[in-house]
Amino acid sequence: MDLQNQNRNLFIRSETSNEIVYKFTEVGKTLITYDDIPNWYSNNKYIYYGYRIPKSSIKSLTLSIFKIHNETFNIWTHIIGFFIFVYLYCNFTIQNINEPLSIIPICIYLFGTMLCFCGSVVMHTYYPHDKHTCNILCKLDYSGIFTLIFTGYLCFIHYEFFCYPTLQIIYNIILSIVGICILFLICNRNKLLRSLSFLSFGLSSFVPIIHKKIFLKDSSEALIKKSGEVLIYILSTLIVCIIGIIFYILRVPERIHRDFFNIVLSSHSLFHICTIIAAYIYYTAMVELYEYYNKYDCDV
Repeated sequence: MDLQNQNRNLFIRSETSNEIVYKFTEVGKTLITYDDIPNWYSNNKYIYYGYRIPKSSIKSLTLSIFKIHNETFNIWTHIIGFFIFVYLYCNFTIQNINEPLSIIPICIYLFGTMLCFCGSVVMHTYYPHDKHTCNILCKLDYSGIFTLIFTGYLCFIHYEFFCYPTLQIIYNIILSIVGICILFLICNRNKLLRSLSFLSFGLSSFVPIIHKKIFLKDSSEALIKKSGEVLIYILSTLIVCIIGIIFYILRVPERIHRDFFNIVLSSHSLFHICTIIAAYIYYTAMVELYEYYNKYDCDV
């Protein structure tokens, strides 16, 4: 076994295998570089420094939530996002629990968003534990994003086709079939394929919008105006998501400079921020639809 001297003597690498046997040689030195991590640990070579020691215990990884490393910002963006949506969930439920129109679709969307953020926090905290844990938690993270999109789609279909229950059922069946197919694609290791799968799933929400605009003419001017406002919200949501995906795919800004974005404002952190903003804009759109149909009579 030969001693590795990458800036600090942190561990020993076996000569007979690619497996790394981690042994501290300097007390208190707990962060390593991209050069010193196994292949499964990271797929972003532009984040060079700030990696926690692989094979770390669950306890040490839990405590690392409150320490500085290259996942700290990723963890805390979605911890904060989680509690923002807990507040929105409680506030919306308390204000509308006695209203005649069901609040369940919006509550399902908010719960799906919280699950997404919670899964992300767990993944970014514990994936360095080992390769098997990393693989499982990455799939959990992707499934969380899928859950956010899927529950948002269900919520939109419920309110957008509130006066067309048959179409609600048809679109929910189609959504479920497409969702199952997409779920297999998003667990692929290829980040471009994953990103395009998420984006295509989100873009498919425009199918029912176009359908309603062309084939289901609304007689109410107020409803037409409200649908236009909601469409602007949804387009804004899509734009923010695309910006986040561009950051994620291009590895910007860390590819610009190796040292400046290891800890904060990496592409993944910016993707997290865009996800929170997009989820909130979409929530606002659903609340707009809810408040309108809460006072709307489909039989008129």
